[in-house]
Amino acid sequence: MTIEAGSGALTIKAAVSDGHVRAAKILSTRPVSVSRLFVGRPAREAPVLAGRLFSLCGYSHTIASRLAVATSMNADLSHQGFALGLLAERIGDSVRALVMGWPEACIAGLLSPEEIVPVRDVLAACRDLTAGNGDPSALVNRVLNGAKALEIGRSSRLRDRALTMVPSEQAFLPISPDVLTEDDDEQVTLSLEFQREAFAQLPYLPDRCVETGAFARCHDRLATHGSGLAARMEARIRDLEQAIADLENGADGLFSTGSLQAGQGYGAVESPRGRLYHWVKLDEAGLIADYGIVAPTEWNFHPAGPFVAGLLGAKVGSAATAQRLIAWLAAMFDPCVPFRVALAETDNA
Repeated sequence: MTIEAGSGALTIKAAVSDGHVRAAKILSTRPVSVSRLFVGRPAREAPVLAGRLFSLCGYSHTIASRLAVATSMNADLSHQGFALGLLAERIGDSVRALVMGWPEACIAGLLSPEEIVPVRDVLAACRDLTAGNGDPSALVNRVLNGAKALEIGRSSRLRDRALTMVPSEQAFLPISPDVLTEDDDEQVTLSLEFQREAFAQLPYLPDRCVETGAFARCHDRLATHGSGLAARMEARIRDLEQAIADLENGADGLFSTGSLQAGQGYGAVESPRGRLYHWVKLDEAGLIADYGIVAPTEWNFHPAGPFVAGLLGAKVGSAATAQRLIAWLAAMFDPCVPFRVALAETDNA
C-alpha cells in the first residue's frame, strides 16, 4: 500500500551464525500517521483521498473507504462493480510482479519478451476496469484473452515455469498460515478504535501469528513442497489463476463491512497483498473525527509475525547465499514498499 510521497521502506536485519538465522529484526519507516489527513474532512471526501494517497492498491483503498463511510452514515451503497474492480486490481498487480516485481538478488522476471504484448493488454484492461472506463464485459474478455495468450491456468505451465526459477532449498519450511479472515474484522476494528496508530503500525491479535495475502488465500490448494519458497511461489500463481477464474465466473467474499456503534463504520477488502481495513468515526456534523487504516504489510512483517517466524532458525548459509535466500523469502511475502536485507555474521553459537 505504498503512499506516493514518502512511502518508506523495510530493513530486514538478520544475524547469521553457523549458517542459521539466529535473530531477525524488522525496521520500518512506513508512515502510519497518514490517517490523520482524513480528520476534519467531510465523510464523502475520504474515498477520493484514499485513492489519491496510495499508488499501490489504490482501488482497494478506495473501496474499503467507501464501505466504511457508507456504514458510518447508515447509507445505502451499491456494490455493483466492486468485485470486478478488486479482481482486476489483483490480476494486474500479479501480472506486473511476474515481469518486474522481484529484487535484484532474485530474478529479473518470469515472462519472455514475446509475452510483453499480451501483458500490456492485460494491464491496460485491468486499469480500465478499476477506473470504470469502457464496457466491463469487453474489458473482462480482454483480460481473459490475455491470460489465455500467457497460458495462465492452462496445464499449469506458468506455475511450472515459475517453480523452476525458485532456489531449490529447504531452508524455509512451508508452514500453514494463521489466516486473517472476515471472522476477525470486528476484533481488528475494535483494536484499531482503542489503540489507533499504535495498532495500525503493529497490528496483533492475542495468541495469533496472523498472515494475509496470496499464500493465506491459497495454501490449502498447493502441492506438497519441501521448500517454503516453492510453496509461496505456487501460491502466487494459483492466486492469479483463481482471480482470473473469478473474474470470468463471479466471486463472493472479496469485501465486508460493519459497525460496532452508531457513527462509525469499517470496510475490509481482499486487496492484492491481503486483507485491508479502513475505519471511520464521524462527529455530529458529519465530519471525520477519527480514521484508521491497517494494511497487509504490517501483519506479515510484524516483529512477531509470519515472515520473522519463517526466518528464525532457517539454514541459509552465509554471505551472498544467505542474502539471496532472505531476499527471496521477503519477496514471496510481497511487501508494498521497497526492502533491503542487512546481514550480520556472528560467532558460532
